[in-house]
Amino acid sequence: MIPVADLRCYSDRANQALTTLRTALNKPTLDVACALGIVAGIIADIQAGRHPLKHPDDWPQRNRWPQRPHWDKWASAIETLAAACGARAQCDQKYEYLDISLSALRDDQAALLGIADLIELTSDHEDVGDAMCRYLTHAEIKSLRTEMRRDGLWAKIQLRRRDLLRAVPVHETPGSLPYIMVADIPEPFRGQFAVALRGSASPLVSGAGPCAYARLAAMGGGNMA
Repeated sequence: MIPVADLRCYSDRANQALTTLRTALNKPTLDVACALGIVAGIIADIQAGRHPLKHPDDWPQRNRWPQRPHWDKWASAIETLAAACGARAQCDQKYEYLDISLSALRDDQAALLGIADLIELTSDHEDVGDAMCRYLTHAEIKSLRTEMRRDGLWAKIQLRRRDLLRAVPVHETPGSLPYIMVADIPEPFRGQFAVALRGSASPLVSGAGPCAYARLAAMGGGNMA
């Protein structure tokens, strides 16, 4: 799972988004109020330094992903909030995280994106070391292992997603979602990430070269299989 320290910036954005939604949905139904409360609980846990996945899951309707604690609850929350805003949310499993696709989204509903980002990242059950191996071919892993053993640096093979996230600067401009520049990604990951990005929506930033939304980069690329 992604460490709490790496989730905090996303929880801050989601907290702002939650305030916006509460203002827009000033007379929520019981279901919408429950969904807002679920998101608030995720944010509160992260800001207190607790990972939400470590809580027991008492959600009564775990029928879609019974082996994934909290997924059904969080999917229900984002789907309910999207519907209340006149949009649609489609939730599916991708690798070891809950993939959320939002559609029929108007410009004034961008707050939903911040909440979807947080849920996707928080839902990730994958071991962070295994996750990074998607970027390496078998030959590259073998070569890296040999070099590290030779130099006494084998421990560094335990690559961590949090280290990559911290190493790549996240940029923000007014009116746009956070993004990264592909040129900032260290090799050997840059080339594989650029391939994985093909076919995925990407921001157009003047003078920055190829870019990717920070949300997509955190989840490991576009069509990475």
